Amino acid sequence: MIIPVSFYSFRAKSSKDLDFEGRHSHHVKRNPNSIKNITKRMVLHRDAHKLDHPLLVKVNVNKFDDIYREDEFYLREGYHDTLSDSSTLFILSGEDIEAPYMKLKEENGELKISCVDGRHRYRVLKDMGMKVMPITMSQDSERLAKKYGLIAADFNA
Repeated sequence: MIIPVSFYSFRAKSSKDLDFEGRHSHHVKRNPNSIKNITKRMVLHRDAHKLDHPLLVKVNVNKFDDIYREDEFYLREGYHDTLSDSSTLFILSGEDIEAPYMKLKEENGELKISCVDGRHRYRVLKDMGMKVMPITMSQDSERLAKKYGLIAADFNA
């Protein structure tokens, strides 16, 4: 349930023991059980039907981020705008969450990651402390994620 306090400040509590106070995703208390509950609510992106064989792939966020941060549209730590607020509130709502939709490709022997949709969700979830994140991607992208060691070792995290 979300209880508005003012335009710039609100407090949200979910039954999953998540708290959010203020405007930034880093104000969310980092509760490992809550992060697992969020992971369980993540579903394929709505545009996944455009892929031949869409997959929901759990990646190691730290390893994934080491490469993804080179993308020109990557949102840096501490980035904040109204869409970040909306993403945070939606994540806390208890509804299913579309996993960020990413494309992986090799260029000149280097892996490149770009976000098709969901960069604000990705940033908020990373800021909340998510270590393993489901990502919507194609089979070709999954093959590259495996090749570069980005697949999470602990699928229950």
